[in-house]
Amino acid sequence: MLTLKNLSLTAADAQGRADIVKNVSLDVEDGKFLVITGPNGGGKTTLAKLIMGLATPTGGQIFLDGEDITGLSITDRAKRGISYSFQQPPRFKGITVHDLLRLAADIAVILDVDVDLLDHIFRKFRTVRIQLCQCFIA
Repeated sequence: MLTLKNLSLTAADAQGRADIVKNVSLDVEDGKFLVITGPNGGGKTTLAKLIMGLATPTGGQIFLDGEDITGLSITDRAKRGISYSFQQPPRFKGITVHDLLRLAADIAVILDVDVDLLDHIFRKFRTVRIQLCQCFIA
């Protein structure tokens, strides 16, 4: 479970200090999906960066499965399963998702990754692609 307790980030601005994130407390149970919405400048991205460790809170604590991870590095948080993705993933002109997966597979073979795992990933990719096509057709 991810728990935020009174998480805050205050920054200096032209008028003095501005609360970017102020006393946010919440619990996200394992296996649950949480969506945070709000206006531009509302602190959504900053909150995600605080959880990932890309920004340092000025107050409060972050717990993962009961462990205080507030002071942990980005690497240590990633090792515990916390990740950060972009709203707009980077695009590579002229390369398809299939090409990226094939490149990853080639690298995995060089690094001696389990071939059965690669096959499983590609089968899942095909399933997702088919499901997406069905959504657009329907």
